[in-house]
Amino acid sequence: MTSCLPSKVLHIRNLPEECTEMDIRAVSAPFGNIRQILFLSQKQQAFVEFSTIEEAALMLATCQTNVIRMGSRNLAAQFSNKQEIIIPPRPLTDPATAVDCPPSKVLHLRNLPEECSEIDIRTVSCPFGLVKQVLFLSRKQQAFVEFSTVEEAAAMLVSSKALPIRIGTRTLIAQFSSKQEVTIPGSGPDAAGKPGGAQGHILLVTVTNVQFPLTLEVVYQVFGMCGAIAKAVVFNRQGKDQTLVQFYRPQDAALAMSRFQGKNMYPGCNALNIQYSKLPDVSVKVNNERACDFTHGQGLLTAAAFAA
Repeated sequence: MTSCLPSKVLHIRNLPEECTEMDIRAVSAPFGNIRQILFLSQKQQAFVEFSTIEEAALMLATCQTNVIRMGSRNLAAQFSNKQEIIIPPRPLTDPATAVDCPPSKVLHLRNLPEECSEIDIRTVSCPFGLVKQVLFLSRKQQAFVEFSTVEEAAAMLVSSKALPIRIGTRTLIAQFSSKQEVTIPGSGPDAAGKPGGAQGHILLVTVTNVQFPLTLEVVYQVFGMCGAIAKAVVFNRQGKDQTLVQFYRPQDAALAMSRFQGKNMYPGCNALNIQYSKLPDVSVKVNNERACDFTHGQGLLTAAAFAA
């Protein structure tokens, strides 16, 4: 029983002190498409907005029947009295949000904490759109984040002014970059056009103890937290549910391996057994609900579709 009517927004309480937004996203993503997360770290609470009430209800029911743990704590969940998470927007022409550079797909982030990592930067950036590249300058405590569109970058910029985005104890300072794309040393246009290429880009994931269907949407939500996905397919081979996830960069695949190997997609079920694939490239002939090539424009499944 909850005191509020069913809502697309869940109010999550009893979060551990070391919790991050990525942890919240990781336990919530298997239940549906997450539209927004409002993380109140000082109160150890969060609001998670799903696309539908049914998705929110699924997580709530699971939380009440099968304990969802984060660290040493059991999460407490209930429907929020709000039907959506609203972050007050401010126009880009507002003097408080004025920037020196013209609009760009790339944001320049400053004032990062010393303990910051690339995954922290991706975590705070992913809710605003598809992150294509991150150039992390750890010694300078700065980063450049490239989105798929100028609108996505602008959304993060405006949001950072309306509601400060924090990593650790620091509030991020964001502005448009003078560049229209991020170039990672050693990854030229040829490398960007061939995301399979070198060994280590592709993960073969076998899911055991399956209680909930393995869908492309869930795969994208979970593994997309670790980096931009070029291609993904889900299939069943010899009675085993599996997925191939092809990243643009091997370091993103390595991050997904270290973070999710041996973990459950849902509490107590859908366990992930991850290994590197020997395939040079994932073959996708047609974009559909079981396979998608994200490198070829507007496929059936895109980041924009998931966020809609």
